[in-house]
This record gives sequence, structure tokens and C-alpha cells, in this order.
Amino acid sequence: MENTATEKSETLEQTEAPWPPQAIVTPTDFRSVDYNSIVRDLKSVYDSQFETEFMKLARANRGSEPTFSVFRLLASVCGLHFRLHDVSGAFGAKIRFENSRSPIPEDWLGQQTDYLFELLEEVEHPALRARLADVVWINDRKKGKAAAIAVEAYCECVEGLINETYVGRFPSDSVVSIEQIDLIERATQIHVRSNKRTAPMHQRVSELLSLLYSKALHFVEVVPLKRLATLVSQYSLITMDQLAADMEAAAAAAEQATESYPLAIKELWVLAAFAYGEESRTDDQRRCQLSGVEQTLKMASQTGSSSGAAHWYRQAIGELRQIPDTNDRREELRKEMRILQEKSLEEMESFKIPIDLSDIVSGTIEVFEKLTLPEGLKQFALLVRPNSAEQMRKEAMESETGIAGMFAATHLDSEGKIIATVEGASLNGAPPSESWLKSQMVRHLHFKMDITVRGQLEPARRFLAEMFPLSERHFNFIVQQSPFIPRHHAATFSLGLARLMQGDMLSAGPILIPQLEHCLRHVLINNSTDTSKMRNDLTQEDRSLSTLLDNYRGELVSIFGEDIILYIDLIFNHRPGPALRHEFAHGKIGDQSYADPTIYYGCCLIYLLVCIPLFKGWAQYVAPAIETGSF
Repeated sequence: MENTATEKSETLEQTEAPWPPQAIVTPTDFRSVDYNSIVRDLKSVYDSQFETEFMKLARANRGSEPTFSVFRLLASVCGLHFRLHDVSGAFGAKIRFENSRSPIPEDWLGQQTDYLFELLEEVEHPALRARLADVVWINDRKKGKAAAIAVEAYCECVEGLINETYVGRFPSDSVVSIEQIDLIERATQIHVRSNKRTAPMHQRVSELLSLLYSKALHFVEVVPLKRLATLVSQYSLITMDQLAADMEAAAAAAEQATESYPLAIKELWVLAAFAYGEESRTDDQRRCQLSGVEQTLKMASQTGSSSGAAHWYRQAIGELRQIPDTNDRREELRKEMRILQEKSLEEMESFKIPIDLSDIVSGTIEVFEKLTLPEGLKQFALLVRPNSAEQMRKEAMESETGIAGMFAATHLDSEGKIIATVEGASLNGAPPSESWLKSQMVRHLHFKMDITVRGQLEPARRFLAEMFPLSERHFNFIVQQSPFIPRHHAATFSLGLARLMQGDMLSAGPILIPQLEHCLRHVLINNSTDTSKMRNDLTQEDRSLSTLLDNYRGELVSIFGEDIILYIDLIFNHRPGPALRHEFAHGKIGDQSYADPTIYYGCCLIYLLVCIPLFKGWAQYVAPAIETGSF
């Protein structure tokens, strides 16, 4: 079987000429090469060390068959990415590129798997034998003997680590290592999945699990103990009463340690609470749940910042909501959290990036110097033409490769309260979520709005205001003829647009921005789309902006285009984002609005929406009317 899809990314092959497709390696080929001697004295069970040794010999024997193919295949098997808890399988590609990847077990389906199966009992080192048997069993579940060999080999590896026949992957002072737990858990998985669910646990596996659990419990090694406790309870190797008592005792002992990690201790309290709950001991369960919450709160003192401490208080409040009769404690924590959130604003620092906009400003003024008032008002509206929605999504996707995009983000309001959280970009190649994409687009849009306002809109507005004494009368004909504006809202828009062009943003924002939602409903109704909803009492209610964008997005896009609707969503609706509709509707915009580029840009975007239906006849109908009514 040839493996042409994967071999481009063999470890360390990138600087060499491409290797040929992996050849089928027969038992005879294996026996002609003393591969056992290569790792016989290796005092490790870590797969990457085996991969390194075999890859070194593959390189040294390139062109010499079957030696090259034997060592190359063994290196590939040992180089699989071990991902114990991945639902798609315990092994995957270590490296992925756009059109290629490193090997996965499925690359050796069929004849190669059969040949590896014939070889298993001849493999001396338990770590290599475990890996080969595991891959065989993954590819062919009918080969139950391979599963049994893998379980025994994994157990032998764990025993070797315990009695120090083998050296652990990392230096550690812990009595029980994560490496030991990973290997015994994999043996457990294989045994359970290769036997009937009613079959008893493999004796050797049970003994090792119990031994590791006892050692972790005795030495109060919290992180290993949590994993082992989960395993021994999952496979009924301990009673719930005993588990509860052990976890509570270990958690209490861990709290007394000079150095402790509260979240790890919390996991023991959670397990104790679970065990007590299984035994219907509700008072004991509640006590352990509350102790777990206290460990969450202990994290607050370890963060070093008020915002970090407020996060853990918020987490604790959420946990208390799951525990009955904790209203008083939640209220107490909520008050402390608000103090921390307000204090966190004092800890935040802004930074400035100097940008020279002089060329943009001078270019804008040079253009507007040549325009009449009607043409100037038209070109001013066109300064906020949205970028392509497709291009914005592309730019957001490209930003996924940045380190910052990999982390979840928390967004605060002006009082330090958390108003939105956005998860980080996926690390497993899955497409990012819509909320993540929008958060990236908002970040890019903030920068664009700032540049547009300072470099184009404000210089153009100042020039027009200096050349023409702009007031409501200059906009009367525009708003009266625009199908975007409801009949009885024309005077409101004339006043709002006049304040915008006069530079009075403290008035323009509150006048224009609350009008957007109703104007969109007005346009939809004129396009035969009823946007109201009926309550249970048969009264009717208009839908909000967010509902319009969710339920009638297709209709809005067909009218305004995807580019404009995306801008409306990002600027007026989406959280985290400016959400100007919500902020103005709830009176949260204060005196600083006069200097906010987002509000300025939002008002100009509304002006564009007013003007768009009139552009086609602007020169013939709008411009003469403006000239006639303005001078």
C-alpha cells in the first residue's frame, strides 16, 4: 500500500528532497533488520525518543532496502500524535500542512496492519510493542489478540516507570507521574473497548490503578489523584462512600500545604460532592460544594489584578447558583465583585500608535474644494461606503494566525462589568465561530472608522461648514424624498443631519442613532414584510434591531446589500462591539460621545442610508432642489 498523501511531512524531512512513498514492509523485511537492538537498552517509554532513534537510522540508510523502509515505518508509528482523550481516536497526525500531513494509523490499513500483527510477539521493548499492537487493534478491531498484547505491554511500561527500570519523560519530584497515568488509562480504554462491557476489569490493570491511586492519596499529590480517583470510580474499583471520604480528607490536607493550587484542590472537593450525592448524603454534598467554591475564591488573591480577582468572584457566584439557599452569600460576593470591577478600570492603560494622516487630510480637502454644495453633500455620504463583507471576513480569518486570536477575550463596559466573552480561535483546524469572526471584524473596523473620521470625514465636514452655513434647510429636500425615512420623521432627520454637519455630535448621536431601527422596519414594511410579532394576549409588538437582523437578514440584504447590513450589525447591534443602538436606547452614552469616532461614523453611515436611494437622480433632481432651497 502506498502512502503518497502523508509522506511530504515526515519529521525533519523539510530540508531534503522528497522521500518516495512508504513501501509495504513484510515480516521478512523486519526480521532482516535487527530493529530490537536499536531500542533494547533505551531506558524510556517516551514515543518521541523511539521516533528519533529510528528516524536517524532511516536517514543513514536511505536507498538501502529494506532497512530504510523498516526504520522509516517504525519512526512513523512512534511519531504518531498521542491524544488520549480525543473522541476521534487516540492517535493522529503530529503535523498538518495545507495539502499534506504526517502519518496516521489509517495509512497502514490492510496488508501492512496484517504484517505488523504477525510481528508483535517478536518486539522486545514494551513501549514499542504497545504502540505497534495499539495501531494494529485500532485498524482491525477483530484482532483481539493485539488488544491483549497492547494492554499487557502498557502495564509493563507503567511497572517499569514505578520500579525505575525506565526513566520518566520529565524530571519530577512526584511519586506518581502523569506519564504513568496516561499509559495505564490507555490500557484501561483498550481493555474495556475490546471486551464486553460486563467483563471484569483486567486484573493487572486494576492492581496498577489501585496502586497508583493509593500512592497519590498517601502523598496528597492532588493533580494525579484527581485523575486516578476518576478512573477508579468510573470502573467501580472503589465505593462511593470510600471515594467521598478519601477526596474530602485529601482536599483538607492539601489546603494545609504551604504551596497549593486552589483549582486542583477544588477538583477533589467536586469529586467528594459527587460521591456524596451518589449516596444521597445531601448535607455532606453541600458542604463539599461550598468548600469547592471557596477554592475558586482563593484564586482571586493569586491573580495580582482587580480584573482577574473579579473574574474569580464571578465564577464563584455562578457556582453558588447551583447550590440551594446561597442567596445571601451570592449577594455578598456580588457587591465585592462590583468593587473589584470598578477598581479594575484604574489598572487599565491605553496606548497610542502615532499615524500621520496629513496626506489623507490634504487629499480630502483638495477634492472637496472643487465641489458645489450638493455634490459635496453627496461625496460626504460616500466617504463611509462599507468595505466588501467578503473581504472583511477574509481579513478576519487571516488574523486567526495571530497569537492574540488564540486566546479567549473578555469585554468590559465603562463600569468594569463583563458584557461579553469571546472564545479563542480553534487550535485543531476547525473553522472559527461566527462570534469570533465578528469580534475580529469589529477590531479591524474600529481602526478603519478612526482613520476615516480623522482623515476624511472631519476635514470634509469642516470644509463644508466653513464654506456653507449648513442648517436644517439644506437637508429638507434630501430627507423628504428619501424612502429610507418614515413620513413623520423628516424634521427629526433634518435636525440630526444639520447637527452632524455642524460638528455637534452630542446632539447628532442621540437624534439619529435611535431612528435606525424604525427606519429598517419602515423599509421592510414597504417591501411587504411584516416585522411585528403577536403576544399571547393577541397584542402586537415591533421587533428589535437584533431580531430584525436575525430573522429578516435575507430580506435586508436583498434591499441594502450584504456589505451595508454587516456594517449595521457590527456598529449598531453586535456585542462585543459598539452596539450603539443598545447604548443609546438605554441612556448609557454620556458626554464623551462628542469625541467618539464610532458614534461619528455611525451617524455618517445613517446619512449614507438616507442618500443611497437618491444617488441615481442626484444630479437631475436633488442637486437643483438643494441649490434652490438653500440660497
